[in-house]
Amino acid sequence: MRRRTTIAIAVTGLALAVTAVTAEIVVRHSLEQRITGAAQAQLGGDPSVDIGTAPALVDAMTGSISTVTINDPGYTTCKQGQLGLSLSLFQVTNSGQQVHVQESNASITLPAEGTASRIDAKLGGRGNASVTADPGQNALVISIAGGLLTFQESPTLNGSQIQLTPGDVTFEGAPAPARLTHRIENAGASSYQIPQLPLGLSVKSVGVSNDGLVLNASGGAAALGKSSGSGAAGGQAKACASASTSSSL
Repeated sequence: MRRRTTIAIAVTGLALAVTAVTAEIVVRHSLEQRITGAAQAQLGGDPSVDIGTAPALVDAMTGSISTVTINDPGYTTCKQGQLGLSLSLFQVTNSGQQVHVQESNASITLPAEGTASRIDAKLGGRGNASVTADPGQNALVISIAGGLLTFQESPTLNGSQIQLTPGDVTFEGAPAPARLTHRIENAGASSYQIPQLPLGLSVKSVGVSNDGLVLNASGGAAALGKSSGSGAAGGQAKACASASTSSSL
């Protein structure tokens, strides 16, 4: 009799554990799908969402998720095409079609290939410019004609603009002649107007990663998802409309 009771308790405990695990999986998937839908509505692309390791059942009961990470490799702006966007959202709540956040951090990666195309066009459009990122020097290294001519592009943040300043021009491994250096400095110097970013994000710094230029941004309380006059298309239209006469992102 005691053995049967023990078996019954064990079976009941196993059933409860399976039910709890199943509920956790279902609720986690549901929360992530809601946030994914809101992200797609405003950001476009194909974002992936991670709500962290905290129990999703607890998040659902409290109505708040402490941290959500969103990665969107297909985020698009006016002139740079697809960029890499990584978002960290804090104190996230859901209301209808919108996700509300209390704070956010983001990194936006501008691929180095875009810089190579721009430099190549200014130097005659021969298609022989390539770019290597050098995070240690916080610079992009531009190579022309297989390394015959090289120079660096150093990014700085100046208000609402990103400025790229060329330097360290070499020709055949030695400092380039003054006339050639002057030409490269004129062709390589440029600025980009930072457009309106999602979630009210404001760029705080710019640097270089292995993939290219990286904008580091942060924001306060905001909503992610469909809203009047916004969304992926609406937000993009506003960003393009706000671009100045200088190059925009």
